[in-house]
Amino acid sequence: MSDPADTAIERMRARIGRPLGASLRDRRGVSDGVAPLDGEWLGGFAQPSVVLNEVSAMSAQLANQGTMRDEYGESSVTVVALTPEKLELRKSYARSGAEFVYVAQRSAATLAGYWYAPKNKAFRGVFCLVRADALGPDDERALRNRVRTTSPRRIALLVASAAVVAAFAWGALGHDRVLALGALAVFCAFQVVVYFRLSARRREADAWRELLG
Repeated sequence: MSDPADTAIERMRARIGRPLGASLRDRRGVSDGVAPLDGEWLGGFAQPSVVLNEVSAMSAQLANQGTMRDEYGESSVTVVALTPEKLELRKSYARSGAEFVYVAQRSAATLAGYWYAPKNKAFRGVFCLVRADALGPDDERALRNRVRTTSPRRIALLVASAAVVAAFAWGALGHDRVLALGALAVFCAFQVVVYFRLSARRREADAWRELLG
């Protein structure tokens, strides 16, 4: 019978790797044991999204104190707990001050698990990282090419949100009632989609949390 953690990790390789055009396969193999944490890791995370990328690439230089790069920018990373089987780390963005906790199962040269925002635990998702030196050259190249520190989609979302709020405010002040109702309908439809996306990511994260304890 296969180990539940190994099965979950294999699913996560495909879940995160496929949208990024990489298999996230570990060339080392489980016979080599668990890889050291210190070093470069590549992979991605899944997030609740409507306009944003559902799966976004990230790179990490991990140690007791490390760094990460993804579409939200540069962040610092601190290891909270580390065992041969599990890893917990805290990520903090310098520009926004936003913080996230990552909890992973360690398997050979792979880290896979869930993340959440301590200040808003409803906002959570899953992730998978593989040591860069354990990836095949094509997969390593594909992942590096997908890592960004800015997000045009995020900018578009902010602009669209501001436009909807402005349209509603203008219409609500009596200038155009139809415009106000239209903006309200767009906002409500967006919130419904966000709710279902949040629910889907929560289910994925909760499955990992139950597995990891």
